[in-house]
Amino acid sequence: MKLDGDGWQLRGFLGDEWQWHVDKPWDASGWLPARVPGSVMDDLVRAGELPALYFERNSRQAEWVPERAWIYRTRLSVDSASVVRFEGVDHEATVFLDGGEAAHHVGCFTPFDVEVPAGNHLLAVVVHPAPASEPQVGRTSRVRVHKPRMSYGWDFCPRLVQQGIWRSVTLNEPVPTGVPATPRATLDADYRLVRGAEKELVKGWNWVPVDALYGVPRSEKVERLLRLAASSGANLIRVWGGGLLESEHFYDVCDGLGLAVWQEFSQSSSGMESVPSSDPAFVETLAADARQIVSRLARHPSLAVWCGGNELDGDDSTPALAALRSVVRELDPVRTWLPTSPLGEADAHGPWEHQGLSAHNPHYDAPAACRLHSEFGVEGMTNRAAHEALIADEHRWPADRSNPVYEHLGAWWNNAPLVQECFGGRIGDLETMRRASQWLQYDGLRYAVEARLRQGIGVIPWQLNESYPNAWCTAVVDWRGEPKPAYWGVRRAYLGAPSAQFATCAWGGRDEVRIAGAGRIVDLHGNEVARGDGEIVASLDAISTDVFLVDLHGANRYVMSKSETLAPLLDLPSARVKLRGGVLRNTGDVAAIGIVCGDVIDLLPGEERAVDAETFEGWNA
Repeated sequence: MKLDGDGWQLRGFLGDEWQWHVDKPWDASGWLPARVPGSVMDDLVRAGELPALYFERNSRQAEWVPERAWIYRTRLSVDSASVVRFEGVDHEATVFLDGGEAAHHVGCFTPFDVEVPAGNHLLAVVVHPAPASEPQVGRTSRVRVHKPRMSYGWDFCPRLVQQGIWRSVTLNEPVPTGVPATPRATLDADYRLVRGAEKELVKGWNWVPVDALYGVPRSEKVERLLRLAASSGANLIRVWGGGLLESEHFYDVCDGLGLAVWQEFSQSSSGMESVPSSDPAFVETLAADARQIVSRLARHPSLAVWCGGNELDGDDSTPALAALRSVVRELDPVRTWLPTSPLGEADAHGPWEHQGLSAHNPHYDAPAACRLHSEFGVEGMTNRAAHEALIADEHRWPADRSNPVYEHLGAWWNNAPLVQECFGGRIGDLETMRRASQWLQYDGLRYAVEARLRQGIGVIPWQLNESYPNAWCTAVVDWRGEPKPAYWGVRRAYLGAPSAQFATCAWGGRDEVRIAGAGRIVDLHGNEVARGDGEIVASLDAISTDVFLVDLHGANRYVMSKSETLAPLLDLPSARVKLRGGVLRNTGDVAAIGIVCGDVIDLLPGEERAVDAETFEGWNA
């Protein structure tokens, strides 16, 4: 029997005042309605005590919440002696039954039980103030708790420290048991994904919690995001170490979709220093947590890799990582163990930004020593609907860091100056900035993935989803669960579309266009300028339009400019495109560029394409 749902109350206290209220009558004043599983902040928003935290800079108004203790309580009636099981309370809890202390527990990832005699009871759970920990720019050695670092402030998430009964509470429910399942895949020493006798290049996504207030169940969103990952052709999900030990539901979905999972323990790097603490109490905490976590998750065939954490300065001799390794080797010896990522030269992270029109492609085409590129990305603005829900109209421009709203909503990834530079300094409105930034993210991330795959290097782009709605972010799916153009570019690469190698997409100042690939160069009207099987070369003067395309037999296309920038995309003549009966047709005499319609399509004159969309938009359509 689950005790989840709305039958709970909540009240907050400073200091030790909570001790006077654990046995107050149910109808006492000052209590707010609450939900379990959930989050203190979410309950306060629903009660009108906090503003909508995901709008503009409102999250700052909640930073006081974790400084308080919060009592959750519910009424309980049992016919015989029973056991109440708490699957997860974040982060420290004291449980009272009818005013008497029944249990004390520390640790958000580990369950605990409370014995309850027959009768009617008042069950009160004191969630103590959140423990101190380090935001992204801090020192890992000061961390003493096994709790998501992201909540304390990260580049894609403001400070929103989660508290609450964040996993189910059950009455007399049997505890799942079982031996570790045979993993469907492991990772070998060359960072290849091994399935039986087959070895595959890793084609993955980095995964962060689906929401900053991760205690609130969002099962439909989890399923949607994982289905997007699977349908992109990905074979692995890396659960990043600044976030969660993921839920049973997450693993159940991955089991069903055939995805492999790389699970990191909740440890991460810091801006100043990244060595895990060697404090004996902390090391003991990690090991004790791991014993329960490994036993719980090892029954899922999707689990392929255990990793000690993200970007840690340590190895298997580091006390914290050695303790985790020992538990994993004892309880789940078949699966791959990695002390951290990256680890040595074979695994690499970064960069996470577009490198500019002249430097981006050469960076990824340069020979790389790594066998797996497990973090890299390109930034871009969010989608229009998400953006309009995030920022009031009067605060949407300018969309750069000079605007304090944008400074709060993803400042690390706000590359408005680069976007302006790449488009000749001609962007003067929000809609153009959004489209231009998303185009750079789409084209830049697609090329990076293609280049690494051409070299036989596995890839895990940063990142699939985002935990908090940002105006600018490296995510390829926005907080609402809608793909950005970059998702479709990576999907095309993962599903095996042919690719081409070239120095830049803006050829101004060069005599010729030179492409390594099999296909043709066509102008904006679809006229063929050059063709090649292995190399395609054309003088710049031979191309009659400022915007042209490299067409790889219709299976993949790249949009090019004869200018030193992409400014000609701002001056495209209008294309005549119609969508009827699920078919998109270009009935005009110029190519329709960058049509977003459940994919990203460049449609030459006279072409048509079946699409799964009811609307579309593009540079000139």
